[in-house]
Amino acid sequence: MLTVETNPIAPATSAELPQTEDHHPVYSKQRLAALNSHLDLINALTHLEASEYKIDQSLSQLLSSPDRIESSLDTIGHLKPNLSSLTHDALTLHEIVTERAAVAERISGKVRVLDLEQSRVTNCIDRVQSATELKDALSQLFLAIERADWEAATRHVQRANALDRAFLTSQFAQAVVPTTDIPDPPAVALENFISQLTKIFLKSFNCAARAKDEVTTTRFFKLFPLLGPSALKAGLEAYSEFVGTLVSLPSSTSRPSDTSRTTSILSQFTSVFEQLALIIDQHQNLVDKYYGPWSMVTVALHLNKEMDRLVDRLVTSWHADRQLERKLIGTQRYAFPGLTQLLLGPNPLTMNSINSQTALQSSLRSFAGNVQRTHPSQSHSNTLVASEGDNEDPREIDGLLGELAGMSSRWQTYRRFLHSRFTEEDFKPVDEAPPSQALPPNSSSPTKPEIHPVVQPVPSTSFNRHLSSLEATKLAQKLNELLEGVYLPLETWYLRVNIEKAHLSNEPDFNTCPYLSSALDDVFYITKKVIIRLINVGSVDCAQKGLLKIQEIIERDFGEVMKKRLETLGTNMGPTAAVGFGISSKVGEEKEKKEKLTRNSYIVYLNNLSMASEYTIRLVEEIFLSPTLSQNFFIPHEISAVKASFETFLQAEKKFLSIAKSGLEQLFNQLIRPRLRSMLSDCYKDVTYVLNDESYAEAELQDICKKRFCKAWETLMGPYKESLTSQNFHEFFSMTIHALVRPWETVVRNMKFNELGSLRFDKDLRSITSYLSSQTNFGVSLINESFIRLRQISMLLGLDEAEEDLKDFLVSEEVVWRLTMSEIKGILSQKIAAK
Repeated sequence: MLTVETNPIAPATSAELPQTEDHHPVYSKQRLAALNSHLDLINALTHLEASEYKIDQSLSQLLSSPDRIESSLDTIGHLKPNLSSLTHDALTLHEIVTERAAVAERISGKVRVLDLEQSRVTNCIDRVQSATELKDALSQLFLAIERADWEAATRHVQRANALDRAFLTSQFAQAVVPTTDIPDPPAVALENFISQLTKIFLKSFNCAARAKDEVTTTRFFKLFPLLGPSALKAGLEAYSEFVGTLVSLPSSTSRPSDTSRTTSILSQFTSVFEQLALIIDQHQNLVDKYYGPWSMVTVALHLNKEMDRLVDRLVTSWHADRQLERKLIGTQRYAFPGLTQLLLGPNPLTMNSINSQTALQSSLRSFAGNVQRTHPSQSHSNTLVASEGDNEDPREIDGLLGELAGMSSRWQTYRRFLHSRFTEEDFKPVDEAPPSQALPPNSSSPTKPEIHPVVQPVPSTSFNRHLSSLEATKLAQKLNELLEGVYLPLETWYLRVNIEKAHLSNEPDFNTCPYLSSALDDVFYITKKVIIRLINVGSVDCAQKGLLKIQEIIERDFGEVMKKRLETLGTNMGPTAAVGFGISSKVGEEKEKKEKLTRNSYIVYLNNLSMASEYTIRLVEEIFLSPTLSQNFFIPHEISAVKASFETFLQAEKKFLSIAKSGLEQLFNQLIRPRLRSMLSDCYKDVTYVLNDESYAEAELQDICKKRFCKAWETLMGPYKESLTSQNFHEFFSMTIHALVRPWETVVRNMKFNELGSLRFDKDLRSITSYLSSQTNFGVSLINESFIRLRQISMLLGLDEAEEDLKDFLVSEEVVWRLTMSEIKGILSQKIAAK
């Protein structure tokens, strides 16, 4: 350690040993003290030896070149005389500068003393002038109050407020400013004067407001902000109370007639909100000019309180006049007997009678008529029936719902107005004071300073808080309670009772294509009406809850009713129901009519479900494309929330399609599937594909297979093409094609083919698939996919290659085989070799 520290290579000014190449003090005293092991010491010494070796090498190189050293020494020798001359000049200059600096220091010291004395004198003069100004302002203020010259008084208040607040409370001001007339300290005296003026202004303003003196009211309205923040607040409150008196309920009869009820309550709501909006629109610029940005919020809050007071009277009177509690109880008691029976299904004792035309039509009209008049003797023993006096009139409920929606819509319109008037851009604090207020000059005042209202800029961070306070009214709370407790229950009751009436007065129409019934249009007409009214309410929460409830209702009261009717008809529909399509049957004409009616009624309900899914999508699209949403919701996140609720509502479309698909499968399994094998057997009856030239020509001429198939297909599927909706027929057609190809393959696999027969079979297959493709506008892709196995069978039957070429063809990648190898071998074995 001692040897390391006394290494002569280390610089004399350094406390550390040479550093490593990366300039880290590897051998500083701290690092050396941390070497605790023998191995660490050896490593350190090794590194020092390496460094020493490098330094020795560098010195040796320098000493080995004496010419460079001598040249450097000669250069230094030549520079020495010049450096001596420069040193002498520098010393001379230093003496001169030092002498001049001493003189400047003596002069600047005296100047600084003068500056200090001058600043003290100036400060003293300013304080004396301020004291004089303050004393004069207070004195003139005192005189102006005695003369009731309020404009002059506000100017003198402004003069006093313009002085530094620290000076007002200083001991100097308290010592020199008070007079015999104004003995109080200046700060206290000024506050007393401001308080006195505020009270006087308030009294005068209120008197002028009661007297409807617009000139005097405007005069004192402009004077309040000139006195300072406290007077500004008091003036704003007084002004708010004044404009509140400008709002009133329109004159109307105390008990309006039934025909004018809706007009009465909604027109009064409209009148109140129009008055509020008009006041804010006309007064906002004036208030913001004299009282500062967003001062109108205080006025609007007071207007909202007045609105709450007036509208609460309206709502309370309306609530009692419409007897809401009684209507709610009445609607809750109504058990929807028609829907209940439809969802439970027909009575098992009368199930068999549905096969008669009279019984079927009776089941469609069993509860038709006014759902409010149900005679107890006609009800089922387990059905809850309300008496005539307890039932509510849907038309009256409809009017009441329109009133509720109208009240909420008008509040939302006013809310939109508030958002448009109080924007975030207007909420930013201003850097400049508002324009000065011109007041009549006062000759008794020695000075006439510019007078500016005392404006307190509002922080922009309070924007959302102020808007929330404007929206948090008692009316908003009351409307939310009414929407939750009255509107939604009554709206759902109104929708259900009209759906019930649509079912009970359902009239199937077999004269139009596709077959539909009146219930479909009736249900979706009332559904659209309810949804539009729900959107017009303008409440996001109400819209979300209402859409969920509407979705639940139409899925249950329409979708499930259609499903129950399909299940009921399905139990009475068997293969013999196909008699109506002309397929031979031994049943009588009367039974044929019954089965045809059953089948057609079944198709009606299937089509109702298919069109219901289409109507659901169309309804949502119409709302999205129309201005309905933007007219009732103006905040982007509110519109997004309502659109998300409509996306959920669209799940009803999937529900209807699911029920329709199940019904189509039942219809297909009972009426179509049992006929497919016999249809194919009839098509290939007496048909052979072992042909010679003569029989081939005859088969080509007769084309009997295609003709039989087309006739059977028209008989089997023709009526469905006209009676089913395009969507249902698409699904039904697909089911038939998928079920047809397998039996067809079985028929073909049981036949023999020669070369001409294979060619004839391929022509028959192509002509039939071409015919099927022409039956619908969607059939081409479906036929191509479904008949690919039959086409591959036809292709195999038509092959005429040698055995080795056939193997190469089967393993080539040009054909994606749907047939297994065993099936291919079996098909090839059906070929009869040419003799």
